[in-house]
Amino acid sequence: LDFVPIQTERYFLLCDERSLETPDVQKTLAIVRSDAFRTAVDRLPGYQATDAGAVLELGQAFESLAPPAPPVGKRATRARRTAAA
Repeated sequence: LDFVPIQTERYFLLCDERSLETPDVQKTLAIVRSDAFRTAVDRLPGYQATDAGAVLELGQAFESLAPPAPPVGKRATRARRTAAA
């Protein structure tokens, strides 16, 4: 039987931002970013390791969880001026 792709899915490993610098997470990132890992995954039918090891904020990975855009108008301008002052 041949592999027939019917859908593309992305998989994520979620962790707290503070844990990104821990040795265990750094080791995991080094493995999934390695050429050997990517080559092994890319050899599997239907899999691609294109973005393996990329670190994203939640809103970058899932657009529906991105923070709302700042409001438009005078209030937003005043808020920016106050924050910059």
